[in-house]
Amino acid sequence: MAAAVRDRFALRVDDQAAQWLDEHPRASRLFITYMSSRACCSGALVCDVRVRADTTGSQLHTRGTSWVKLGSLSGREVLIDARLIDRMPAQLRFIQRGVRPFRHLELDQSGEQWADVLYPVAR
Repeated sequence: MAAAVRDRFALRVDDQAAQWLDEHPRASRLFITYMSSRACCSGALVCDVRVRADTTGSQLHTRGTSWVKLGSLSGREVLIDARLIDRMPAQLRFIQRGVRPFRHLELDQSGEQWADVLYPVAR
């Protein structure tokens, strides 16, 4: 399955994200993570997808998460939470957002793509 998943996605990086990666050589792996929770007062479902850089090697052992390798990006291994595989678009473009010291990597997707990822409807 892993090879089929790798073939399904194209990983790209923009110039600013490449610069971020150059400035963070300790970031050995990139994880595309998924989190969901219920809001305590309203019960609304809150979902989030983030790109996390692993500098310590501990991210791989996050509670109950299954990781699938997507390939490499600028010499870093890229892994995705298995729950996202069927939701993500085939083109995954990494960009840099934020202002110093809060710069970080994100995925560049349209609003509609984010809606499909975070709140998929039955097909």
